[in-house]
Amino acid sequence: IMKKWDAKKYDMLLLSYHGIPQARVDHGDPYYKECLETSKLIEQHLTTIPENQRQTVFQSKFGPAPWLKPYLRDRLNELANLGKRKILLATPSFVVDSLETIEEDNVQNYQTFRSQGGEVLDMVPPVNNDPRFSKMLANLAKKNLETKG
Repeated sequence: IMKKWDAKKYDMLLLSYHGIPQARVDHGDPYYKECLETSKLIEQHLTTIPENQRQTVFQSKFGPAPWLKPYLRDRLNELANLGKRKILLATPSFVVDSLETIEEDNVQNYQTFRSQGGEVLDMVPPVNNDPRFSKMLANLAKKNLETKG
């Protein structure tokens, strides 16, 4: 995140998580609290990004029921209308690229943001883009095999 942030002048960093229906959280699902805790832990390493330029949002809503808010698409529209035209988007709950998020973020959300006057919507690559992530997975698998074997 910092590498991308430092390379350009952004107005806002959005940490976007996959949404779930609000009813699941209301019935005890800890996902929402876990997302907020993850954002808090990430933000401890984002010391040069002012707190008022960071926000947690949720994406991939479908169906008529309310999902976790704020919705990414709505927030992008609000930011563009507030003159925040350069946004950096990180997706901590998406560890790999998927067709869903590539199409949703790089096409739908990008087009929506641009139609409201947004200029830049850059994505932080998911962790599968970093060889250290693969090494960590291999080390976890090896450790797990050693403890069971």
